[in-house]
Amino acid sequence: MFPYLIIGLTLLFLSYKYDYKGAVRNRDLWQGLIVSFMIAVVGLRYHIGSDTVVYEWNFNTSYTPDFDVFIQDWQEYNQPLWMFVMSFCKTYLNSFVAVQFFHAIVYNVLLMRFIKKMTQWQFTALFLAFSQIWFANSFEVLRESISAVLYMNALLILREKKYLKYILLGVLATGFHSFAFIIFLLTPIVVNVGYKFLFVSFVIIYIVVRIIDVSIVNNALTAISLLMSDSVSDKMSLYIGQEDTTVISFLGLLRSFFLSLLLPLIVLKYSDPEKTFYKKLLILWMIFSSMTVKIPILYRMENYLTIIYIVLLVNMIYERRIPNKTLRIFSIWLLVGTVIMSFRDLYRPNNIIEYRSNIHYDCRYFPYKTIFQDPDPIREGLDYY
Repeated sequence: MFPYLIIGLTLLFLSYKYDYKGAVRNRDLWQGLIVSFMIAVVGLRYHIGSDTVVYEWNFNTSYTPDFDVFIQDWQEYNQPLWMFVMSFCKTYLNSFVAVQFFHAIVYNVLLMRFIKKMTQWQFTALFLAFSQIWFANSFEVLRESISAVLYMNALLILREKKYLKYILLGVLATGFHSFAFIIFLLTPIVVNVGYKFLFVSFVIIYIVVRIIDVSIVNNALTAISLLMSDSVSDKMSLYIGQEDTTVISFLGLLRSFFLSLLLPLIVLKYSDPEKTFYKKLLILWMIFSSMTVKIPILYRMENYLTIIYIVLLVNMIYERRIPNKTLRIFSIWLLVGTVIMSFRDLYRPNNIIEYRSNIHYDCRYFPYKTIFQDPDPIREGLDYY
């Protein structure tokens, strides 16, 4: 846990010094240092994140260790660019740590690049990204997180109407994670639709999703899955098998209303009017977020768009665009609540087995271990289970 504390506390200090107080000296140096440290934490980890364990198992048991064989048979792979990286690292470096560093460098550098392009309050935005998306993107959905940062930077290109470059980045992102095709195809449509139409669509979807029976949704998805390949159909069946995740606790209801609905609505209302391009994408994020309670697989779409919400929120707070002081203070407290709840989620049990009294691990991200430490046999058993 110590490396996470260093990152979090350092980002808080830098946010205060450079974003709130407006210091300038050594700003770029500190950006480079904190991003480098985040890369090192991700690249040097040992079995942090359950998906990482699966990726490493695939790396060690891959039936195409020969790079030349992979080049010949690349068409068989669902994510050819990811398998290209895996095969290259296995053939020439014979180390899964190389894969981890490749992912860590690409993700953190491109994330920081996007944030620098989108806001002048970069340390605060990076801290919010750290609290809300960094852990999952660093230790779990590795392929998808590479596609996500490619998408983030593709938005900058699309904003300038450089369509060929946007398509090229879309092809690259899809090569790492096939789901990226949907968001790259959907985005140009959304940004060219009327703002009011999008917002009304969100309101309707938000209401309908909370009324409709989850069994109706599952039956429809089951019918669709039968038309797809076996691998896609199996994955959809896994998501369909999950229970309706609608929260019913009092705390959950407060969080759902204030943090997941009210604060984004405030951001839409008071963000810079010139940011309509990105505000439309925030509405798209809200649509996917509202639908996730009945269609869990759509959380993957949220992963691509959450950063938009973060940078718009940061800009709104620092620019003091909310004219009412009480509402401005209220929004800041909602922001604090969002951060607290995001970090709280990191402690949710990874698996029901972790409730056993003889296993004291609360989450897939704790305790943090590096490749230089001896493996913990209990944790090893839990990982591979």
